[in-house]
Amino acid sequence: MSYLSERGRTRVHVNYMETRLIDGTIIERKCTECNQFKKLSEFYLNLRCYLGTTSKCKECLVEKQIKNRLKKYDLNRETFEEITNKGCIICGRKNVNFHIDHDHESGKFRGILCESCNKGLGSFRDNPNLLLKAAAYLEEFNRRKELEVSPNEGR
Repeated sequence: MSYLSERGRTRVHVNYMETRLIDGTIIERKCTECNQFKKLSEFYLNLRCYLGTTSKCKECLVEKQIKNRLKKYDLNRETFEEITNKGCIICGRKNVNFHIDHDHESGKFRGILCESCNKGLGSFRDNPNLLLKAAAYLEEFNRRKELEVSPNEGR
């Protein structure tokens, strides 16, 4: 159920989602979180939702996700920003997509990792012994590589 406003440009729907039309084509929709009109490209695609997009804009959904994760791990925004500015705890990379690392048994926060390091820890199932074996394997390979003499160096 919907109705057109006096000017015929804004269509208001019963579920409070508003759109802006030009010549019958929807060009913008109103975010249900920030209540701002934004282009459809500023919403995530979701074909099961009205207009084929989420009702909240990308910016609001990301902000909500961050708030939920901070709450889950009992962190405040300032602490999170401070930790993130230092970069990944393992490799030190900055300005990348960070992940909140946590202990999978206790759920406690451990630190901020870049995507690569987070995947690496996950690949080794958070097992320090496996990581030590992997490091020893790489060190042994590097040691052997240094001992090899290339054909040009022997002349």
